[in-house]
Order: sequence, then structure tokens, then C-alpha cells
Amino acid sequence: EGFLFRKHELDGPNKKASNRSWVNLYCVLSKGDLGFYKDAKGQASGSTHGGEPLLNLHQSTSEVASDYKKKKNVFKLKTSDGSEFLLQAKDEEDMRGWLRALAACAQEHAEVARWSQGLLTTSSTDEGLPRREGDRRSSTSGRRK
Repeated sequence: EGFLFRKHELDGPNKKASNRSWVNLYCVLSKGDLGFYKDAKGQASGSTHGGEPLLNLHQSTSEVASDYKKKKNVFKLKTSDGSEFLLQAKDEEDMRGWLRALAACAQEHAEVARWSQGLLTTSSTDEGLPRREGDRRSSTSGRRK
């Protein structure tokens, strides 16, 4: 969490945001969501900047905005709904920290999604799972006396 300057570029695919000015906001990354607040006390009161909903970072991408030349230490955040934000950190170290945290958050979301779809398992064996009756084989099957 910390202060970042934010510019809301797109409010959906190919739809420019109505207010695209830079605003200094207190940003909090928590449980897969990014909240924008007027100051550090904002999260405790639950009042986001302009009453905006928290940004869900599921399937979001973030990268250095190398094509943006007007300011330094700017990175781009794209959300799954097509919204796009430019965020400016105080220095390169702060920017890298935010990019790492956003990437980790997106990775965590992807893993949770895979878990819920049953694509990940906890172990390579099925030990401890109850067997179904049809799985049991008698020790004498296939043997002749």
C-alpha cells in the first residue's frame, strides 16, 4: 500500500474514461483487489475515492508503460473488463515493488481459479481418500490354485 498518481485511461474496451487527469491516491492491494482512497485513513472508513468499487485483479496484467514519455516511473494496469490505468510511483524501486505485488496477486488469482476448477491436486497419490466398493480387488482374482 502507498501513494501513487493514477490516470484512468480506459473505462472498458476502446472506451475512454470520462476523467483522465492525474490524481494522487492512496492505493491498497488486499485479497486480490486494488482500492483507491483519498488518504491512508480511507480504507478503515471504507470510503474509496469517488465511491469507486474495488478493482478486481483477476486476469489483470501490469507492465512498465515504456510508451508513456511524459512522466517517469509509470506502469500500466489492465483489468479483465478492459479498463486501463496508468500509475506513477515515486521512484523506480517503488514501481518495481508494485509490479511484483500486482503480478503475485494475478498469479494467486489464477491458482485459485485452477483449484476451483479441480485442475490442481494436493498430492500425486490418492492416499487417505475413501475407496469406492468397485475399486477393491480380491487378492485371489486372476490366480489359479
